[in-house]
Amino acid sequence: MIDPADVPLPPKDNLDGKPERQKVMHVMDAMDRADDDLIRKVRAIHYGMIKFIDDTLAIVFTKMESLGLMDNTIIVFTSDHGDSMGAHGLIQKHNGFYDSFTHVPFIVYAPGYEGPKRTAHMVELVDVMPTLLEMAGVPVPYGCQGRSLAPFLRSEQDYVPRDYVVMESGEEGEPLKLADMTGRPEHPFDERYFVWCAYREAWLGKGKSIRTRDWKLNIYANGEGELYDMKSDPHELTNLFGDPAYDPIVHGLERKLLLWSMAKEDRLPMNTTVTLNYEDKRKENERS
Repeated sequence: MIDPADVPLPPKDNLDGKPERQKVMHVMDAMDRADDDLIRKVRAIHYGMIKFIDDTLAIVFTKMESLGLMDNTIIVFTSDHGDSMGAHGLIQKHNGFYDSFTHVPFIVYAPGYEGPKRTAHMVELVDVMPTLLEMAGVPVPYGCQGRSLAPFLRSEQDYVPRDYVVMESGEEGEPLKLADMTGRPEHPFDERYFVWCAYREAWLGKGKSIRTRDWKLNIYANGEGELYDMKSDPHELTNLFGDPAYDPIVHGLERKLLLWSMAKEDRLPMNTTVTLNYEDKRKENERS
């Protein structure tokens, strides 16, 4: 469908200064044995798959319009993750936080649609549930960690977008090191190890990431880290973590991440054992 020769290549990333886990990903994707022609071919196939989705959805939406369903239907198009498709010397999804994995499509149609509008506001996938509930007139349950985007979709002026988003990945355990690898694929489509992200070992090593408009900080349980200047280095090629000149940036983001972690601690179940309420007592005293 798409000529690979017309497909642009992602910027080259030699992974210098990156956590070792990314070098393990690179080897287990066998991308050290891939050339530009293979990357172009893979990306061309990926673009073709996207066009197939577009064409199929067009058929669905045309049918919905003919049935008069578009006036009371909310449509959200998104994805659970991205794929590197050659960026950062990788080809699949992985236990990491590059935008190629985490910056997914998020397209919303709602009754009253006034034409396409693009926004740079940051959202998280946990925002989908409270958004749909509020748009449908259903109360958002206690303990929900997302934020409703309904005020923005209704063009309400008091909507305040997020200052940052947080991502989490990985499972308990020590991430695999290059020295631990006794077997590896011979090429990116070697079925003996394809796909690496399907193996449990690929996900060992917990991490959290916080991304603002200007910065992204990734912190891993084993002490590794990444800091990227998203304005001057949008492709996340130069890891600034560990450079003393950027310690104030790291510390500020770490504080935001700490406060986020406390705010998102599990609030369920609701405490119903304490019935005394100070506010009620205060109002009672005021009346007396």
